[in-house]
Amino acid sequence: MCMSKIVKPQALAEPRPPRCVHTQQGLRGWDNEGQTALHYAAACEFLDIVELLLQSGADPTLRDQDGCLPEEVTGCKAVSLVLQQHMAGKA
Repeated sequence: MCMSKIVKPQALAEPRPPRCVHTQQGLRGWDNEGQTALHYAAACEFLDIVELLLQSGADPTLRDQDGCLPEEVTGCKAVSLVLQQHMAGKA
């Protein structure tokens, strides 16, 4: 299940900086496990941060290395609903 693995940093044999891509929609960054700021905000159930990230162009369809969407790493119904509504509005 996606929810159990988020926000648990792993020690790397060779530390690497997060990768970032600058697009017309803004800066998109992810950690070594493919988790974005939106994944972390969702996992920590920070509804206001999730909303701010979405308003700033964060992509809720990006999956981490385990194939999890930000919606799949939260246990908060309000966060899940905001992410679902945002994705439905983009369809």
